[in-house]
Amino acid sequence: FSYASMILPSNDAFVSNGNPKAHRVFSAEGKFFPVLVESTGDMALDGGTEVNDEIPENTAFFGQTVPDTGVDENGVVILHPGFNKKGSGGILDDPEFAKADFTKKGYDFMEI
Repeated sequence: FSYASMILPSNDAFVSNGNPKAHRVFSAEGKFFPVLVESTGDMALDGGTEVNDEIPENTAFFGQTVPDTGVDENGVVILHPGFNKKGSGGILDDPEFAKADFTKKGYDFMEI
């Protein structure tokens, strides 16, 4: 079972599994069996596609109205360092996302 999902709001944060065989959902006989997949903040990845400026016009689900508005980063996928600190005018300063600091220990943000 493979999965990938963008973390919203963000510039290019996402979560995915690196091993498509880590979560087996069928037996050798082809019988489906359910599996619980959970993801915590320490598993968040940075796509490296654009700078994490968190400017609303550049940030998905935070004010961006057209694609490809962010500053190219030309990077590689790395662990995400987290949103910009409170007081920077970014995501964590918006009251709707004030508790969205996924870098806090044990922060759960996905369950399938």
